[in-house]
Amino acid sequence: ESGNMRYAILVLISLVWLVLAEDVPPSPTENEKTIIYLIPHSHQDVGWLQTAEGYYRSQVERIITSVFKSLKANKERTFVLNEMFFLNRWWQDQNESVKEEFKALVSNGQIDILTGGWCSNDEATTHYDDIINQITLGQKFVMEVFNKRPTIGWHVDQFGHSAGMASLFYQMGFNVFFFTRAATSDRDHRKGIQQLQFMWKPFELFSYEEQRIFTHMYFQHYTPYPGMCFDPYRGCGPVSEAQLPEKMRVLERYAKEMQRMHKSDKLYIMLNGDDFNFQQAMGTFDSLDKVIEYTNQNSQEVEIKYSTCTKFFSDLAKTSKEHNISYDVNVEDFYPYIDTYDAYWTGYFTTRAPLKGLIRMSSKQYHAVQKMATIESLNTKNLLKLDDWRKKLKRQQEELAITQHHDGATGTCTDQVAMDYIRRLSEGMIDGGIVGANIMDQKFKDIHKKDIGFAYCPANETLINCPQLRELSPSKNVLIGVFNPSINRLFPFEIPVKDGKVKVSDEHNVELEADVFCDGEECTLYFEDIIHAMEYKYYLLQYSEEDIEVKPVENPNIPTISNEYQQLTHKLQADFEYCKKNGDDEDCQLQPLKIEYLFYDSVKRGGQRSGSYIFRAESSNAHALGTFQKILKYSGKHKQQLTLVYDSFTTNIKLHHEVLKIESHLKPVDLSGENGKEIILRVTPSFANSENVWWTDANGMAMQKRKFEHLNDDTVNIPRNYYPVNTAITFRNYYPVNTAITF
Repeated sequence: ESGNMRYAILVLISLVWLVLAEDVPPSPTENEKTIIYLIPHSHQDVGWLQTAEGYYRSQVERIITSVFKSLKANKERTFVLNEMFFLNRWWQDQNESVKEEFKALVSNGQIDILTGGWCSNDEATTHYDDIINQITLGQKFVMEVFNKRPTIGWHVDQFGHSAGMASLFYQMGFNVFFFTRAATSDRDHRKGIQQLQFMWKPFELFSYEEQRIFTHMYFQHYTPYPGMCFDPYRGCGPVSEAQLPEKMRVLERYAKEMQRMHKSDKLYIMLNGDDFNFQQAMGTFDSLDKVIEYTNQNSQEVEIKYSTCTKFFSDLAKTSKEHNISYDVNVEDFYPYIDTYDAYWTGYFTTRAPLKGLIRMSSKQYHAVQKMATIESLNTKNLLKLDDWRKKLKRQQEELAITQHHDGATGTCTDQVAMDYIRRLSEGMIDGGIVGANIMDQKFKDIHKKDIGFAYCPANETLINCPQLRELSPSKNVLIGVFNPSINRLFPFEIPVKDGKVKVSDEHNVELEADVFCDGEECTLYFEDIIHAMEYKYYLLQYSEEDIEVKPVENPNIPTISNEYQQLTHKLQADFEYCKKNGDDEDCQLQPLKIEYLFYDSVKRGGQRSGSYIFRAESSNAHALGTFQKILKYSGKHKQQLTLVYDSFTTNIKLHHEVLKIESHLKPVDLSGENGKEIILRVTPSFANSENVWWTDANGMAMQKRKFEHLNDDTVNIPRNYYPVNTAITFRNYYPVNTAITF
């Protein structure tokens, strides 16, 4: 294939994927007919055009009730459920009789619960901690109510698929990863070489050598196959008797298509459903019943039956073993996603950045306070207090889980829904903050025999969000309690203060070295301290007559900041020189580095518009976002910073050990012209390797190798080479100097 065809690297192996049962009965393929496993489903967004609660009230409540009644009426019928937020919501409204009947449908296999997460999470913009959290929450509900543990990952509407997700599914004990959205060129290529089914081996270059999960890429979107739609919600009517022969021919045609695309030649899966389908389930199932009955009585080629993913993949595993079918190995992820030639779904990587930031802040708080509460629960005998903590943290867990949805964390929802997500996160953080403050109170009282009355403030926040810090005065000190939920580390504190008249000391009354940098009326106190894993520490902020504010030098002669690991020198506007230091050697070879904010004009031609989902540039020319005005250098006792001031944004560049930290504050963007603007941060290291390779993280789990891919159309080259970055991006070169830079 030519270099412009993007598809995953494949390596043939002789291993066959996991057989799901010890006793292997005769294969379904011994029947001369091709078997079609029909999977009825309804994709239900936990927030998109409506809020999660709005969707439940207007549509999902009716779907689950209608499906429940339809499955009771015919024991052959089956249905897939995925988002446990909705099932849990429905469950709360049912009486015991309905609950028992529903449990029976799950027990006998008519209802197949897949993934079992609270929502169907995005894979690009989510962190592994939060993915685990939302799947754990949902699967706990499934286990407690139905005594089931889902083992198939069902991701039919995500806009691309990550190696991090494949790795998590494997580690959670899933046997299969099933998805439908994939780049058109990749899917078409796989159809031609019978590789829609494969073993996915994530993170090949790292330490996950034994991880492999059987993966099925569906041959089209999750909508019904043409001619097989009978749902009035999609504008499809019921099947008539006169139409049944044609429907049989549709199924026979489907079977022949599948034979060309798959290695197994006798059993195939067919989805039947779409967004919020089966609101009038009885009528849709009646039509499917008629098609199934007529086809099975009259076709010499195919047999179709209601089934589930669990049943299909179990039978496929048996068939693969009997016929010695091997599956190729995929070692790449599935980004970027594209559904038409120039419509790359890379815009959502940064859509609604404040919502993404709030999700991350809520996540950090939840996981920290959860650990605090777990440790403290081993020591306290106050059962009422423990019960209150559990309720508050359960609420925060649920609100955080909802936002992992693939129209939540992505930001691809309406303004109304985004505000609902923000409300949920904020209310959850209030509950989590109360628990954290209560525990901090108790720990301080146990040590110092004093009641303090802590209030929660997010780490490294502003005075607006931490009003207690405004109370610092000659007559009033502020005590800060800190808990480290992670590993032993040197923690960099950034605490908002009113001015530089402050000093900080630890719990042993040892004054710590600190700096205060001010930008207008906003000042930040910087200091560092080693905090061990699961350790509580306390710091006292006191008013000081000595002003430790570090005054910046404007346009300094030597605009250089450095530490023992790296050095950065500003040259001109967006141009820098950078070097990585080796060991104790202070000398390093400076190399050019460019850091600049630019924008592309959004496309105004035909096709999908650039926006929340899609990144499309009108041309390959990127324009400077603003005009450079000045540079400020802050040189404190242990903290250094360069601040680049433009007329439309300000960028702070800081060195923290081996990491180069860039913080930017953009002013309102002028959209008065005809085009929208796609704003980018472009980092151009001169030492990027000649192979155009770099690395980005996959859900915060490990680094994924990336390579610049080039097409003749420059406007397509731009968005196709953007990838999701959750925690880090790294550039590295080994010649002539071994150099790496991580953001």
